[in-house]
Amino acid sequence: MEVILALYVLSGIIKGYLQFFNVFTPIDITLLFAVMSFCAYLIECKGKNIYERVRYFQRPVILFLFFWIWMLFTLLYTTSTSYGYTKCLNFGTNLIPIYLILSKKNFNVKRFLQTFSLLLIPLTIIYLPFASMTYDSWDADLTEFSRMYLALGGGLGFVVLSIILSKKVVFSKNIDFFLSLSSFGLLVIIGARGPLLFTLLILGVHYLFRVKKRIIKFNPKRLFYFGLFFIPFFSYLIIKFNHILINIISFSYTRMLLLIEGVFSTGVKLGASANIRVEHYHDSLELIFLNVSNFIFGTGIGSYEIEVSGFDGRNHPHNQILEIWTELGLIGLVIYLVYFIFLIKNNSKFYVYISNLIIIYSVLNLLKSSSLVDIRIPLTFICLCVCQSNKLICNE
Repeated sequence: MEVILALYVLSGIIKGYLQFFNVFTPIDITLLFAVMSFCAYLIECKGKNIYERVRYFQRPVILFLFFWIWMLFTLLYTTSTSYGYTKCLNFGTNLIPIYLILSKKNFNVKRFLQTFSLLLIPLTIIYLPFASMTYDSWDADLTEFSRMYLALGGGLGFVVLSIILSKKVVFSKNIDFFLSLSSFGLLVIIGARGPLLFTLLILGVHYLFRVKKRIIKFNPKRLFYFGLFFIPFFSYLIIKFNHILINIISFSYTRMLLLIEGVFSTGVKLGASANIRVEHYHDSLELIFLNVSNFIFGTGIGSYEIEVSGFDGRNHPHNQILEIWTELGLIGLVIYLVYFIFLIKNNSKFYVYISNLIIIYSVLNLLKSSSLVDIRIPLTFICLCVCQSNKLICNE
């Protein structure tokens, strides 16, 4: 089940590749992997009290359902005639990881993390040449595909933090070292500024307050073997694909430079990406405080872009609090915050694989870029933080 669930969590990225290569599936793969995950869960029950297990709903699951029901209710008055329904359906599939991770007492966090890492890293490597082509031509189709860098970057941050902060090895000491270093290198290369900065922030906080020795240590012996076996290999790749690397690293460097200039200088633009976010914040606040109805009930699910630009699309304020308040009103925001509080309130500092600091990393990403339809990865890792099998006091 954990392997299929990892495929579900990454289905948005996989679907982006399928669409780019014009590979059409008879059924939406996100929905497909969600159903397969639940079926795998039932099979693993092996007939033992299936009814009792299936009908057991923890409070976060019930509150998620309340939030989703309110989302569905706003379809009655949303100005979105198309995207609102798609958004409701896509968001509803997030019930699968919440329910399965929290209800399965022996959920194998290690296996999930292994599968997630081994899928995400190749997906990111495949992305690099197409990103380079984008920066050469700025073709419209390639530009749309290149936007996947943010989802890939967010996922890479989870890989880096999960492996480095884990109290037990995920694969082996040497493989963990290689995967964490490779994931961080890819995160730097693809230019996902938010995930990179948030990853560095969480690592800084961890090493500032740590009191125990870590499993993954950058000791001289490991660095020697790493250099002996991998530096020649990476040197060959750099020589062979230097044009791709130069394009991507130049673009990433430019994005980081704009951010640094914006932070440390006065009157300097942060760049188009940050300026657009400021505009989204302004537009969403205008909608929220336009009248009492908008403030309390919102403008309806999926309605943000049509309210702002007149186009029924998937644009959003790039801040989940503002997105929920704009489209679902204060009622939706309160339900969501209560759900989130109940989700994380039973977490324990005595973890096995997934550190509680990852909750902070998830929240930072949700407040910067993610939409309600893009919460699959952060929501899953938050559930992993608080699930029973991640607690050190429990038997795996």
